[in-house]
Amino acid sequence: MHVERKAVATCFALVCLLGILGCSKEPPKEPTYRVEGKVTYQGRAVPHGAVTFHRDAGHPFAGQLQEDGSYALHAAAGAYRVGIVAFAPPPPDTNPETAPPTRPLVPRRYNRPDSSGITFEVKPSDDNRLDLPLK
Repeated sequence: MHVERKAVATCFALVCLLGILGCSKEPPKEPTYRVEGKVTYQGRAVPHGAVTFHRDAGHPFAGQLQEDGSYALHAAAGAYRVGIVAFAPPPPDTNPETAPPTRPLVPRRYNRPDSSGITFEVKPSDDNRLDLPLK
């Protein structure tokens, strides 16, 4: 139970990070390029969560998962470690502070870019695609 609450808190922090990154008024210091793809787990679309791209230096880049499992983000060219954080949404009309933990939609190893085993090279073009068929 404690681990699930920690996972929900991690997911909440990631959503906050997405908001901060998406609302930053400071222009990017380097050009960014579109990356898109689709996340599936055991053949089914993963509809809630985020895909994060992390590199050794600089801030991470993230894209929100859509109902069909698709995502899109903009990232600077270079090599990245990739993480996927995805949890079932809380029941409707639930107070987020008292809601019970929700279940993860992908195995926890994918939550951290250092343990996911997924890497990707963003090329300096808008034709970058990374589909993630997780097992």
